[in-house]
Amino acid sequence: MGNLTAAKIAAILPAARVQIIAHGNGLALRVTAFNADLFWRYRYRWAGKQTDISLGEYNPKSPDHISIKSAEERAYELRKKLEAGVKPFAYWAAQKLENKKSSNTFESVAREWLQQHRKLVAAQTATIIEGRVNRLLLPKLGSFDIAQLTGPDIRDVLKQVAAETPEIGKRLRMYVSQIIAHAVNERYIKHNISLDIGKLPRSPKVKHRASLKEDELPEFFDRLKALDAYPINKLAMLFIMLTAVRTNELRFGLKEQLSLSGDNPLWRIPAEIMKMEREHIVPLAPQAVHILQQANELYPNAKILFPSGASQSGRFSENCLLCMTYKMGYHGKCTIHGMRGLFSTTLREHGFNDLHIEKQLAHEDRNSVRAAYNAAQYISQRRVMMNWWDDYLQNNGLDLRAIV
Repeated sequence: MGNLTAAKIAAILPAARVQIIAHGNGLALRVTAFNADLFWRYRYRWAGKQTDISLGEYNPKSPDHISIKSAEERAYELRKKLEAGVKPFAYWAAQKLENKKSSNTFESVAREWLQQHRKLVAAQTATIIEGRVNRLLLPKLGSFDIAQLTGPDIRDVLKQVAAETPEIGKRLRMYVSQIIAHAVNERYIKHNISLDIGKLPRSPKVKHRASLKEDELPEFFDRLKALDAYPINKLAMLFIMLTAVRTNELRFGLKEQLSLSGDNPLWRIPAEIMKMEREHIVPLAPQAVHILQQANELYPNAKILFPSGASQSGRFSENCLLCMTYKMGYHGKCTIHGMRGLFSTTLREHGFNDLHIEKQLAHEDRNSVRAAYNAAQYISQRRVMMNWWDDYLQNNGLDLRAIV
């Protein structure tokens, strides 16, 4: 049966129109226009009308890949039902529903949603979302039968997260709502239980993160020099201090986002990495550029700005830099986010403009008119400010020569 082979399928090229390539006995491959995605179809006649059924995607890179052999088996099964007078579409829909019922835990539904959602967002954003779902939702909700899960069950988990990190709690609630909506759409459940979650606790008053004082900087740099840690991680710590970016912005930073030639080097961070989902441009002072050059010398083949020192590939963990401060004796006395506070406080005390500081910190501007300006707003003023900050840290003990 059939004339399609893996080699022939691999040779199919995109076209401006949908292509239907017959395989035999009602089985055919549908090729989408332009991007050439491949889907198996079983074509048959019922009550004098031509119709077809989707049997799944042909995509060897996908966990849901339907091979040629599997597609032939599914088509054979449907053809036998047709010969017995059973409508293939009704039979196939019932089979799919039964298969879903046998594996519809919250985790299985979440995995389906993640796979679909990955196609709608940037790869880095999808990785962040999947990490949060895996770390914060699945350990406590994953084993629940989706039909038995209740709004209060979900709310208890979200409340714990929101109490520590309100912003992440809000985002998790959004993910859960979309996962539950997916379950409704797929007929795993009839009622959207996310509507029963109710209100999460109000965000607590802002607590300022533990931060260094200006006069503590020289000792901090001395302890960093003496710390037994990977040089790449030490460089990442200093780069955070020099640029005031967030940890995740640094973790997902790529070399291709840098423009280091000329007199005005900068790092252009894409919107999907940023907390507020807006592109952010970071002017780079001389020491920041020097750090990037040293990092590149350590890992010249890496695409990431600061690869993990432990694995020498991939990203360092979310808590890597914070753990370094613990080892340096700053548990409860300094956080990585607190370094942004040190940056903000010091610059304000030395007379720098609030708007320039807030723009450098990539804080959302509540003024809708000012917020409409592009990512490069105040770039020249911020470059002057960051060069001053570079000098200030050097005068307080920052010495790259002792790091690598």
